[in-house]
Amino acid sequence: MKRLLHFLLFSFCLLAAIACGKKNGEKITYRFAPELNKPVVYNFTSTTEMNAGGKDVSIQMRMKMQMTPTARENGVTTISTQVLDMSASTGNEEADRSMEQSMQQFKQLFSTLHIITQVNERGNTVGKTSYEGLPKEYAAMFQSQMGGSTDFSNNLKYFPEYPIGQGDSWTGKTHGDKADCDATYTLEEVTNDALTVSFKGKMTLKNNPQGTIHITVEGSCQYNRKTGMNIPGTFKAETKATSAGQQVKSTVTM
Repeated sequence: MKRLLHFLLFSFCLLAAIACGKKNGEKITYRFAPELNKPVVYNFTSTTEMNAGGKDVSIQMRMKMQMTPTARENGVTTISTQVLDMSASTGNEEADRSMEQSMQQFKQLFSTLHIITQVNERGNTVGKTSYEGLPKEYAAMFQSQMGGSTDFSNNLKYFPEYPIGQGDSWTGKTHGDKADCDATYTLEEVTNDALTVSFKGKMTLKNNPQGTIHITVEGSCQYNRKTGMNIPGTFKAETKATSAGQQVKSTVTM
């Protein structure tokens, strides 16, 4: 249960971290300034393919999440994220029945969970992520296991501080005890309402019980020009992870 829980949260947090007439040639400066107390709902779906025990397995996971900006001070916005619903399926009736028991435990646990993050005007998280509404033992476990995700978000620069135009690219890098990541972003399109950004990167997770994990990721996302928030339904990414000769492929939409 703990390993699956870690996978869910890591995917969730990282990923928590992304058309009207074209504006070719326009230079823009991204700013994260969502309307306070106005929740945004995202439907997260991931399809993961792997080999387990000599058998090819495909797992589809769905989560309905709500992100609510609750406060802002000195340009830093506090975001409270909740998991409203979640499910998982493999297409195997027996396996799905067994997994449903774990899902019910997760649902009960997540029903009181509020993930609190601080996001600056560049869209980068700052400080430590906290997990409120959980029993102390689970809160401590989340804080310990998710430290690497917080370090990623704190150091990756999703948008540069200087103005950018359609076709411009920039990089984000972070290197730490638990993880290394190098990513390249490109502003693909600017419209009156949205910014379309593609991304490609490599990630290495270190000091894991399963050994070093190498991950590649590629995808795109649209951002609301007024609020800076990811536009629901526009995030798409494909990842490949390898560890000890085993490969896991995932397709994510949100």
